[in-house]
Amino acid sequence: MSRVISASLSLGTLIISISLALLVVGFIPSIQNQSYTRTNLAEPETWQVCYNGVLSPQIGVRVSSNANATYKLYILCVDLSDIYNWIESRVKGSNVYNLTMFDQYLNAGSDQNTVIRQDERQDGGTIEFDCVPSQIIDVSIIITNPSHDRLYFNVTSTKFKSFGQASIRVFAETMLMIGIALTIPQTTKTLTTIRRRSSKTRANLS
Repeated sequence: MSRVISASLSLGTLIISISLALLVVGFIPSIQNQSYTRTNLAEPETWQVCYNGVLSPQIGVRVSSNANATYKLYILCVDLSDIYNWIESRVKGSNVYNLTMFDQYLNAGSDQNTVIRQDERQDGGTIEFDCVPSQIIDVSIIITNPSHDRLYFNVTSTKFKSFGQASIRVFAETMLMIGIALTIPQTTKTLTTIRRRSSKTRANLS
């Protein structure tokens, strides 16, 4: 029994050491690649393109935006040309950037225009998030101005190489719990021995 407990302690200690090392790797900042900044104004009730590209499990995008008034920021799993083609086929020469038409596009329910994320800030403010898809996808980042006034905005989209930090952290945390569980028998045995020795010492002193 002692051999089993000793082996469990050794294995648990090894797993804990590996898990802690993986946790450190999991929190290493990603390597930034390319950054795109869009500073512009959006007319009332219109939409603007902030980013269009291809992402993968190895290549993500970090988005940071701010504006002087209420706005919405979308990240869509769709190529920008699909949005243009859908709207142009229906407006025929009218303003392609009309917000009503963009909303209709979203409400069309096509499998291609999946909304990955949607955020809104009332009276301006900052929106920040990372997007690392589980597969290779086309991505378009869109900002909309739902108000009757001009919107001044700044959106920075930074592509970065992802090493799967989130997955590494989840795996490391799981292994850490297993390692701790394996050390519990030896820890319990040690504490029991200490308590017994303490009791004997107190008995001898009295």
